Amino acid sequence: MLGLFAWGPLEVFFITWLITNTDRIFKNRDIVVSWGLIITVIIFGLIHIVTTQNLYNAAYTGTIFLVLGLIYKYSRNAIGPMIAWTLINGQVWYIMRLIS
Repeated sequence: MLGLFAWGPLEVFFITWLITNTDRIFKNRDIVVSWGLIITVIIFGLIHIVTTQNLYNAAYTGTIFLVLGLIYKYSRNAIGPMIAWTLINGQVWYIMRLIS
């Protein structure tokens, strides 16, 4: 249950925290498609290339986080992306299969 309630929301919190703080550095918090969003999505995708050794997975994950980041930037609310990422995240479902 910890994986279900912590893994997905924690990743989204980290991404939204990075987007917000990178936007603060570039002084473009009010722009939806900002440098903070772009840089954070690229870094997150690159991290997935290293950790999964799968370019498709990294592109897929980066695309999802770009969409979720746009939703976050437009709505200024991270709850929707947190719920969406928890439902999409393969690691969460893997953990749930292990304990069930």
